[in-house]
Amino acid sequence: MLTLLFLTFFNSTTITKALSPNVDPAPHRTASTSNKASDYCYITGTNVRMRETPSLQGRILGTFRYYESVEVIRWSNDSNWCRVRRSNGMSGWVYGDYIGDCEGGDRK
Repeated sequence: MLTLLFLTFFNSTTITKALSPNVDPAPHRTASTSNKASDYCYITGTNVRMRETPSLQGRILGTFRYYESVEVIRWSNDSNWCRVRRSNGMSGWVYGDYIGDCEGGDRK
């Protein structure tokens, strides 16, 4: 009986870990991620604007193509805006709802 109980516990723990690894569900939504390695994500809209500051009033620096890959540098303190870098090195702010399909887990 004790062996059966141990095997049942071991198997359920192993299965649970395999199905739901210990990963922060939104790692790029916290301020602490500015200190960790960058994630690469995709722009999930068409003609999404890159801004100089994390605000709708920020000067527009350019626009993104749909599904353009960007490097996530950090998130704003309120986690609504994301500082990103393009493949050409240009960086700016993008509203967070347009960031998705990130390496290391989708942004939900």
